Amino acid sequence: MTGDVKISRYRSTGEKDSDGRDLLQVMLTCTPFYGESGGQIGDTGTIVEIGFVRVLLEGSISAGIRRIEAVTGQKAYEHAARNEVIPNEISGYMKCVVDEVPNRLAAMIDRMKQLQKENEWLIQKALASEADGMVRRAVKHEGARIVTEIVEVGDVDSLKNLVHGLRSKMGRGVYVLGAAINGKGMLVVGVTDDLVGKGVKSGNIIKHIAAIIGGGHPKLARAGGKNPEKLKEAIAASLKIVKQNL
Repeated sequence: MTGDVKISRYRSTGEKDSDGRDLLQVMLTCTPFYGESGGQIGDTGTIVEIGFVRVLLEGSISAGIRRIEAVTGQKAYEHAARNEVIPNEISGYMKCVVDEVPNRLAAMIDRMKQLQKENEWLIQKALASEADGMVRRAVKHEGARIVTEIVEVGDVDSLKNLVHGLRSKMGRGVYVLGAAINGKGMLVVGVTDDLVGKGVKSGNIIKHIAAIIGGGHPKLARAGGKNPEKLKEAIAASLKIVKQNL
């Protein structure tokens, strides 16, 4: 059903709602409404003409104008029937009566948020432990630590967090990390501040082990490629390249 409704005038009723807001009496004018079949509802449409009305959507489309979408007649009854079935289906899945569904859903959402926080904490703890292990396994050369490893992380954010944790723990050194993320190979090269000051740049290192150079920052460079199976080859070559740059 389509048509235009506009506010012609309004006045205060002198009453307030439960939130203390003024209640207004609104006078509306409307253009003829048309059903899906194209039939026009008269300007003085009666209940007999329109039948049962079920509002689907309502919202503002411009200043002073709101849009309402509704179904009428048999389609309105069908829509109401579907809306009766859906809550019963949900309550069946949740094994509770319909009236308890909102509280059950709110409790489930709160639990999900709690589990997400716990999961993030566990991930951070695991990444910190991984960074500690990398520092212990680092190769020492010219007074600097060199870390060259392939790591298992679920996403780029986890890789970034691992990089930050490693950088804060390793002191003076260079790290080259490889990871397969979403079917692609990712390489990250980092150089600590003191070595950057001596001219050691991550971009100079990464350009020898990857075709695509990312970032270009002297402290941190990233590169990606479509062949994650070549990560081992790139990481294996990186130790020699890093030593040549120190």
